[in-house]
Amino acid sequence: MLLTTIGVFIVILAVLVLVHEAGHFFAARIFSIRAEEFGFGFPPRIFGVQKLKTGIWKFLSARGVGDTDGGTVYSLNWFPLGGFVKIKGESGENQKDQDSFAARPIWQRGIVLAAGVTMNVALAFVLLVAALMIGMPQDVSNLSDAELAKIKNPQVQILEVEKGYPADGIFRPGDVIVSLDGIKIKTIDDVQKYVNEHRDGIRVGYLRGKIEGESSLAPKIIEGKDRAVMGVNLSEVAFVSYPISTSIVKGFNYTISLIVAILNGYYDLFVRLFSGKGVSAEISGPIGIAVYTGMVVKLGFIYVLQFAVVLSLNLAILNFIPFPALDGGRFLFLIIEKIRGKAVHSRIENFSHTVGFILLMALVVVITYRDIARWGNDIVRVFKSAFGW
Repeated sequence: MLLTTIGVFIVILAVLVLVHEAGHFFAARIFSIRAEEFGFGFPPRIFGVQKLKTGIWKFLSARGVGDTDGGTVYSLNWFPLGGFVKIKGESGENQKDQDSFAARPIWQRGIVLAAGVTMNVALAFVLLVAALMIGMPQDVSNLSDAELAKIKNPQVQILEVEKGYPADGIFRPGDVIVSLDGIKIKTIDDVQKYVNEHRDGIRVGYLRGKIEGESSLAPKIIEGKDRAVMGVNLSEVAFVSYPISTSIVKGFNYTISLIVAILNGYYDLFVRLFSGKGVSAEISGPIGIAVYTGMVVKLGFIYVLQFAVVLSLNLAILNFIPFPALDGGRFLFLIIEKIRGKAVHSRIENFSHTVGFILLMALVVVITYRDIARWGNDIVRVFKSAFGW
């Protein structure tokens, strides 16, 4: 499972970053801006190829230098965590060359900068449409368009476990309740009725991902209400699929809703940072994302697809925040250039991007430290299990 998790994590990250960089690459090509190199993975380089003016493809070794009159160097690199595109003049140099980014009108440079974000949003939309056609887990208790939907495998799923109640420490959000004392259950009403009628104790059969389990507990009696509970919030969930036309419309609506939700999350993050409240506990870095990847891998392919959607939109929005070192920061300098009538000096802009990058890396270090503190024991346990330590 560890190797599967690592593999899925690398594939998801590689696809999201490559799609983002491909957006910059193709936008630059449309405006005849020279893309000096498009790398699969991050350096050091394994090898590269370049098409010369003669039409012949030239092989480049790890340290080989491409022909300045040739086409884009396509390189394969050692670290498979996405990729990069190197665009001529992206740091303000070569301003007199027509094929330089720095020599292009503001609107063309703006489109090139925004193309990466656009591609990530487009990828999320496509993945959502695919997920809706395959069948996504949804709450079906109040499904408004049931006549258009194809519903499979209805389940009673745990959304939340109340602290201090019998279910606390036994169940987790996402667990599916399969049976009570060996009796199959189908609805939330079935669960509530059975629990209320068997207050001395029950055996709960559940499904956690693909792992079946069973635990015993004694329901808690709520005083004054003559009611017994396990202490879980439940939802009736099923895999719901739609025809392609409906999936496209829903995919668009879901994409917009997710963008709004993520924007609200980032707004809350920056409010907390600038008000001195610190980073919210829900924020995760690379380690946290890897841990969550392992969780969704256990749940199945469709959950991995949904996870990739959320990550793709997060990458898009994060990159377009108007902060130095990000695409949004570079876009902000274009707006300043438009207002002033002339560009900010390249040294000042590059310095701000360097400082911004350092600050971002510091934030990543802080979040990674918190991830290790939060997930460290689980990670060590997984490695011990996988390698027999």
